[in-house]
Amino acid sequence: MGDGKPLPSTAWRRGITVVYGFGIVVALVTVAGSLRWIDWFWPTITGFYGVVACVLSWFVVSIVGAVRYRQVWAYILAPALVLGLIGAADVARLPERAQFAVSESALISAAAECTPVDGEWVGAYRVERVAQFHGACLFYLRGYFMDRGGFAVMPHGPLRDERRQFNVSTTHLTGDVYLFVEHF
Repeated sequence: MGDGKPLPSTAWRRGITVVYGFGIVVALVTVAGSLRWIDWFWPTITGFYGVVACVLSWFVVSIVGAVRYRQVWAYILAPALVLGLIGAADVARLPERAQFAVSESALISAAAECTPVDGEWVGAYRVERVAQFHGACLFYLRGYFMDRGGFAVMPHGPLRDERRQFNVSTTHLTGDVYLFVEHF
């Protein structure tokens, strides 16, 4: 190179590529867990240990690149920016909001019939079970640890007496659609 910087070695370039690839996998698993496409275990593990391992390995490889090859800005700033944006989107719950926005009409349409299904997709949600309960249509989703939950389409509003009797909490989302959790 004409600017006096030594060229990075093949081993270093492979190392930074592996770190970036690992970071992409961690981000994808985190987003898939947020969208409840996979169970709670892997997003929890990658959300903590994967991010820590990714940041530490990225830091080591970046320091080596800065010291030996004097190439620091692109390798340090780009992953930090991407990690920050993914973290901010996850904290702001943007994946869940987008998933619900895309699926709201499908949930309402499926609730009109409320036919029992197992493991089918309703909009962008994989529904484990559909059940009727006192005029409400309940869509059970995967991804809860000890509790069960999902969406409830309740044309007559939330079930007040049944909530206390069955230890169910509801959160109003929009119109007749509620998020529910059955606590054990």
